Amino acid sequence: MNAPDTPDQVKALNLLTQPARDAYELPLAREAVALDMPLPGICQGFQALHLACGGQLIPDIRTGLRHRAFSEPLSAFHLIETVAGSLVEEWVGRGFTSINSRHHQGLTAEMATGGLQPTAFAPDGIVEALEDPKRPWRFGVQWRPERPEEFTLMQRDRRIFQMFVEACRRR
Repeated sequence: MNAPDTPDQVKALNLLTQPARDAYELPLAREAVALDMPLPGICQGFQALHLACGGQLIPDIRTGLRHRAFSEPLSAFHLIETVAGSLVEEWVGRGFTSINSRHHQGLTAEMATGGLQPTAFAPDGIVEALEDPKRPWRFGVQWRPERPEEFTLMQRDRRIFQMFVEACRRR
């Protein structure tokens, strides 16, 4: 599914959007990509990273698996499967693991572009992590590893931030 082209198409789909945030973040993400700067993308940042690399998004995921959180304090949760040998496998573990989920936009493996490779998937095929194999400091995850409301996941996922800092130092 292609992204809607106009604000009216977005409105017609009854999508939750943040135009002011997008207008601020997308040019920054595009400039970071153009300057080959380190760029971690988390949740909406994952989406901005993919757009900055020339990609598109599914504007509203409707696969039957709950990706969206419908209340502020509580996330949806589902499993992801990590790709063997990927950074995300190193961060969160091999095979299947649980993540929090708070998004309604996403992409499938076929939509990945700009040197980004899908490295974790939800059971419905939605990509939950992207990595640039040539740039370990450019990646995105759809979940929210920093949320203190999900303390156990936050403790596990702090490795994501540690490895990002390490990759930037080596750069």
